[in-house]
Amino acid sequence: MALEDPVSSLFSTLFPGGSNRQIFFGVLQREVDPTAVPDAAERARLREQAAVDLTNIDAAERERRRVAGGALAVGTAALAVGLLASEASALARLAIAPPLFLSYGYLRSAQEGL
Repeated sequence: MALEDPVSSLFSTLFPGGSNRQIFFGVLQREVDPTAVPDAAERARLREQAAVDLTNIDAAERERRRVAGGALAVGTAALAVGLLASEASALARLAIAPPLFLSYGYLRSAQEGL
């Protein structure tokens, strides 16, 4: 008996195929206009190109993630300056870790297409 991959199961549950929805800003979803969906031949061509390029998000989503990552990076820098200016304790300065990692993740996702 093969064990089921829990991450794959969760992803399939949260983001089922054929639901006329797309990932938006990496974590959100939005409806897709059915008229904007390419025909089967074009979708097959896009999948083949994505396999060659080792990407799984399109250029528009990559740009959204680049913008979100940049905005989060600016916010993280402002938070860091504020914490240093207020002479916050070393433990309190760890508050920059979550937005720092999130902004880095968005920027790398935009760069790599994953």
